[in-house]
Amino acid sequence: MGYTKYLAKRPPPSAKFEFVSYYMVGPLAAILSEGIGTDDMDCSSDRAFGIVLYFLSATLSFHFVYDKRAMKHPKFLRNQISMEIAQAVNAMPVMAALTVPFFLAEVRGYTKLYDFSSQAPFPLYTYLQYPIFIAFTDFGIYWIHRGEHHPKVYKHLHKPHHKWIISTPFASYAFHPLDGWAQSLSYHVFPIIFPLQKVAYLGLFIFVTIWTVMIHDGEYALDSPVINGSACHTIHHYYFNYNYGQFLTIWDRIGGSYRKPNRELFDREVRMTQKEIKKQVEEMEKLVQEIEATNTMHFIKRTGRALFANSAKQFSTTSRRQLSGLKINHNRLWETLHETCEWGAAHRYGKNSTDTGMARLTLTDADASVRRWLDDEVRKLGCTLHVDQMGNMFARQKGRLNSSAPMIAMGSHLDTQPRGGRYDGILGIMAALEVLRTMKENGYQTNYDVGLVNWTNEEGARFPKSMCSSGVWAGVIPIEQAWNLQDIHDPNVTLRSELERHGYLGDIPCSPEGFPLGAHFELHIEQGPILVETGRSLGVVQGAQGYRWLTFTVYGRDAHTGTTPFSARQDPLLAASKMIAASNEIAKQHGALASTGVLKIPSNASTNTVASQVTFTLDIRHLEDEVVHAVQKECLESFASIAKQDGKGVSFDWTIDTDSAAVKFDKDCIGAVRTAADELVGAGQYMDITSGAGHDTVNTSRHCPSTMIFVPCRDGVSHHPEEYCRPEDCALGTQALLEAVVNYDQARMKKDANA
Repeated sequence: MGYTKYLAKRPPPSAKFEFVSYYMVGPLAAILSEGIGTDDMDCSSDRAFGIVLYFLSATLSFHFVYDKRAMKHPKFLRNQISMEIAQAVNAMPVMAALTVPFFLAEVRGYTKLYDFSSQAPFPLYTYLQYPIFIAFTDFGIYWIHRGEHHPKVYKHLHKPHHKWIISTPFASYAFHPLDGWAQSLSYHVFPIIFPLQKVAYLGLFIFVTIWTVMIHDGEYALDSPVINGSACHTIHHYYFNYNYGQFLTIWDRIGGSYRKPNRELFDREVRMTQKEIKKQVEEMEKLVQEIEATNTMHFIKRTGRALFANSAKQFSTTSRRQLSGLKINHNRLWETLHETCEWGAAHRYGKNSTDTGMARLTLTDADASVRRWLDDEVRKLGCTLHVDQMGNMFARQKGRLNSSAPMIAMGSHLDTQPRGGRYDGILGIMAALEVLRTMKENGYQTNYDVGLVNWTNEEGARFPKSMCSSGVWAGVIPIEQAWNLQDIHDPNVTLRSELERHGYLGDIPCSPEGFPLGAHFELHIEQGPILVETGRSLGVVQGAQGYRWLTFTVYGRDAHTGTTPFSARQDPLLAASKMIAASNEIAKQHGALASTGVLKIPSNASTNTVASQVTFTLDIRHLEDEVVHAVQKECLESFASIAKQDGKGVSFDWTIDTDSAAVKFDKDCIGAVRTAADELVGAGQYMDITSGAGHDTVNTSRHCPSTMIFVPCRDGVSHHPEEYCRPEDCALGTQALLEAVVNYDQARMKKDANA
């Protein structure tokens, strides 16, 4: 039967006109043809038909069929439904453009579509065209789908659809656009090869639409050895390399990839119990460990040979994360965080029990109490605890490989500013603890050891040296200098004497040799307004600004303010004020920051006395060290000029208190965080960002791969009692921390295997 029999009888319009016309209705075809998928959410009128069909079928299924208890499953993602919809809707222009050539071929007569039953090759074909269509398209989809699970293809094309381990009807078309188009090829090729009545073609497309929603709706009504229904497709989402077919199980059976759904899936009361969920997670984890143990990912064809075999280095770290099914307990995280704030709570500003700031300076009694609490909690999880000569606490949880390699650390600090908040540093430690708890209760083991680090005296508020103990560990601060730091209120108390008093002067050398780290991840509130102002949920930190802290002492002469004319004065406060103002202008010219946080006047100063001495601090920051140095140089030149200006002039001297070079964090650690962020919130909801503040991770980055994750804080406020981070942002950041660590652990294993 040739093509000419089915040629359209009316003269066709121009190809350009037809292409544009069919592009306008293309989304309808895209939806009906299995489309969909990806990045931005820019809706336009040319997608109206597709959007209506997609929302209508999925919404009806969601409201009347879908078991919403599934949304409490530990593998159901935060904001999953909105992410599914966004991924589905935003591929429509691509799907429309790719589908138009097929529709153009159909209307121009290059297919075997016909109008009336009388035009069928033989009478019985009117009925046979339906099973033939199902068999042919299912065969095509099976092999295309299975091919998309080859690691080289999967990570680029099919991976977006496998984010949805616990799918909803809205996931039915949440594909990468090329993935959806590839799986729709069989539908469009069929009428080129086989005769097909036009009304039947339309009916089959409607059937495909409904069927695709049904196999993602989680209602396991059909338990058939022949039909690949919702239960079979759920197994595919759970266990990855089974049940590739769309309609039938025949090709999976022939290809050796069929897996019969568990009986528990068909029992509505059993399938969402904690026991069944735990069983699912354990089986997934077992699958992960089998894959890792063999170091090979096989797509087995049971006819006797491997269909595909590739090394584990090609297997997606994200899919491993999905198989682990790890999801943090956000309520426990929030409760634990505020429980620990009972030690050191201060500066109440509201009526709620948590409406206080913090005053838990390092190695005070409150700090010692929360340290002992943390000691108990990590030991409950089976971690070993090590304390070094600076009181840094290292909790270590064994990995699956029992490797002696340095652990992957999640670190931050428990000490606060004297008028600090509840989230700076504290969130990072509680998030790390929650990650360890989640792994423990799910029976999940990383390949390498993983652990938590509480760095001593990060704030430098009591013993004036910020990032102090991590600086000693990194070799940038001599330990004797750190030990001899004096309490700002009592010079008889030193950092070492307080370590000894509380029993935290450990015997492990504070160095990378004493306790080496394989990597260091730190979750932290941003402490600035960028994430809030841009509406982003996560910041993937690329590095940290360089900064230099200086102390200036300006010397003058005591004088009576009523009897000493301006020309005879040596006024250090006036000179210091001008210096501070000048530093601000110089910093602006360089695109840098310069701030004075401390201004000291002698205690014997009075209203009618010109002070004899004034001390002020200067904090200079920029992304490039050269700019920091340039600002300092110009400030010194300007200050020298200012010192000569008024009266008889003044003199000054200065010291460098802290010098922290700008750093760029490790690209592999950043990649692990970016992958986690992309999975959790998608592009557009996270951003690359540079830390404006110093953190312990700046020091660890000198000796091990390191990076940070930022979450927004209200109005960008930090180092203040009203510092606040929403519960959902704390939870999202902690989940991102967990997934980043798992991603890095997997990548590290692959890298070591290839070394």
